[in-house]
Amino acid sequence: MQEAVERVDPDKLASAADFALERLAKSQGKVGANFGFVGSRTTTMLANLAAARPGGVLYDPACGIGPALLESVTLGARPERVIGHDINERALHIAEQRAELHGIDIELTKTDILSADVDPTLRADVVILEPAFGLRLDASARLTDARFQFGTPPRSSADTAWLQHVVAHLAETGRGYVLSPSGTLLRGGEERSIRTELVRRGCVEAVVGLSGKLLPHTSIPLALWVLRRPVSAPATEQVLFIDASEAVAPENRVATWLNDPATRQDVPHVEVPVADVARGGVGVHAAAVGRPDRARAWRGV
Repeated sequence: MQEAVERVDPDKLASAADFALERLAKSQGKVGANFGFVGSRTTTMLANLAAARPGGVLYDPACGIGPALLESVTLGARPERVIGHDINERALHIAEQRAELHGIDIELTKTDILSADVDPTLRADVVILEPAFGLRLDASARLTDARFQFGTPPRSSADTAWLQHVVAHLAETGRGYVLSPSGTLLRGGEERSIRTELVRRGCVEAVVGLSGKLLPHTSIPLALWVLRRPVSAPATEQVLFIDASEAVAPENRVATWLNDPATRQDVPHVEVPVADVARGGVGVHAAAVGRPDRARAWRGV
């Protein structure tokens, strides 16, 4: 191994390391799920979204080995600060080494972000997040955490806890991009109440439905949430829904769809008033875009 590394041109060490990590993640799916997939389609999607927005603070609350943060800069993002949090010390060590090879300054902190907010004053212009799916929450922390202003997440799933963490750390004009299982759109109980409150207060700007083919380790359909700070007059706002479950290369197109309405003509989409979404009428509107077979995918938001 050492001999192989020594034969690599110093200028190509970053690319060689990324190639090795990408091959490792694809051969051992669980490694990628825990640390982040270098070169994955979901990583590229988040990186493209970050690169489409101006500079400022770029933040990933579950950065793993830093795939999305580093690819964002590679694709043209020019943040003033790059911040990553993660619970895994080994992953952060790899992220630090990768950042050094790429010549990118990065601020990394080891923390269990779901149990405690390590930096409550942090406000980011762009937050990108692809957390591990299926995490459980600590019983006591979820009841007293100031981040959970939209509702107490259930112990059984951290999905809506991540959404609230992102909103809590957005700058006034910032945007958060969060990938979650599509089940986050459908489950009832506490999660439905939190979704309704996020929508009612104007924090959900868009939801993009994605296929399960974007990740190498799972076939679970995904949802991309586009989040913002609460708005002053949410009743006048609309939520954009895009069905990209059968789109070709959505990782390279989602940023354009979100930023340029004229480019959405080739993908089913609908804009629904916040009041209608909060009342649970999303299934009807999703069917109206011409895909009644997929109406259930939006129901219950």
